[in-house]
Amino acid sequence: MSLLSFARKLTGRAESKPKPKTKKKVGVSGSAAPKQAGEAAGAKAGQSAKEPDSTLAESTIPLEPYLTEKSVNQHASLRTVTFKVQATATKHEVARAFEAKYSFSPTAVRSIRMSGKSRRRGHSLGKTAQWKKVYVTMPEGKSIDFTV
Repeated sequence: MSLLSFARKLTGRAESKPKPKTKKKVGVSGSAAPKQAGEAAGAKAGQSAKEPDSTLAESTIPLEPYLTEKSVNQHASLRTVTFKVQATATKHEVARAFEAKYSFSPTAVRSIRMSGKSRRRGHSLGKTAQWKKVYVTMPEGKSIDFTV
């Protein structure tokens, strides 16, 4: 008997067994009526097909330049700019934010999730926040100047 089962037995709680998963039947109806144009399969009446989530606007993704020796060399030789963005940003959102900020669309976007590092302050342990590093490749003939 496991420790968890023993504790449940002492407290009087019965062990809960996982419920079997049932598959939802989508788009099944009694009649064979054709779907109306523009109506998605399984969509409720009055709702349109699923559209891309536009709740995260381009302005909410701050593109903070990440300037290191490696990134400066890549900018000069490979037309690649490195940015530090929030951990939840996707490649498509970064591309839209880049296009909105610099008025041209990137050729490619590559991303790397950087995990937080462990930090100690006296006796307590903590961790820094994780973030995402994004490499944006610019089209031929375009460049960005980061000097102040």
